[in-house]
Amino acid sequence: MRRRFAPNSADAAGARASERDGLVYACVLDGKGGARALPDWRAVDAWKAADGPLWIHLNREAPRAQRWIMEGAGLDSQASIALCSKGTRARATAIGEGDLVILRGLNLNEGADPEDMVAVRCWLEPSRLITTRTRSFHGTREMREALGQGKGPTSVADAFVFIADRCQARAADMVEGLDATADELEVRVMAEPESGMRHDLAVLRRQAIELRRYLAPQRDALMAIVKDGPEYFAPDHMRRLRRLGEDTERFVEDLDMIRERAVVVQDEIFSALSVAQGRSTLALSIVATIVLPLTLLTGILGVNVGGMFEGRFGPEWWLLLATLAGIAFLTTLFLKIFKVI
Repeated sequence: MRRRFAPNSADAAGARASERDGLVYACVLDGKGGARALPDWRAVDAWKAADGPLWIHLNREAPRAQRWIMEGAGLDSQASIALCSKGTRARATAIGEGDLVILRGLNLNEGADPEDMVAVRCWLEPSRLITTRTRSFHGTREMREALGQGKGPTSVADAFVFIADRCQARAADMVEGLDATADELEVRVMAEPESGMRHDLAVLRRQAIELRRYLAPQRDALMAIVKDGPEYFAPDHMRRLRRLGEDTERFVEDLDMIRERAVVVQDEIFSALSVAQGRSTLALSIVATIVLPLTLLTGILGVNVGGMFEGRFGPEWWLLLATLAGIAFLTTLFLKIFKVI
């Protein structure tokens, strides 16, 4: 009887040892929703296509995993480099007999920002699926659990569609959350536009931009697979991938709309700040209009000109007034020349 993919304590200890060598986990699908675990590299190297579809999941940063991808997996050099490289832009490329697909999923690891998405690199062949990652990805964990319960994928195509689905399984919740935040900011900007909303608005725009930056290429990658899909993909697989591509397209459009709404909210904030600044400037202008004549009068009366205190207005007094009038005339002329007034 074939052993199900359900880890016990010994399996868990072996899994930790294997992961240090880059082998996160590997199994042979039984075609019925379950799998037989491959505990180490020796079992992986002993696998043959006749044994059934193989799924091997690797930590691409481990030297042992990199060496196996480059030398032991029998892959094209372009595919090997892509599976180990740091470049993570989503794409789908046919290489020889297989297909290289790079997808991204929400980062649901503890303490991480969801929009800082986790990359999953996939190499697909009719009887083998190789996936690599750096950070833990919830989609591969869920597929492993489903295989342990006998409810997992039955083929390489099925396993890939499972991963693709989990890559955006919670993207809808994320986009809906951003949309709800945009609604809240629109209400707040009407009620209290000067209540420190700029930080919340900046966070919303950053999240929308980051999420769109990853989802737009992923939409193109999914549609490329639908257009030129592998022959071993059944019509149902293509239908599911098409639905995922259409959902991703809708997410991208929603994120574009959220960004536009954020710009509108920002304009409202700036408009409110301009109005408030205008009110403050008007108040200062009124005060200056009242105080300026008084200041001029007290300044003139406080000048120490001969005869002022005896009630006599000699030449010095008239010279002072003429000087002040000349300065006022020249200042007005200067402002007129430079079209300030």
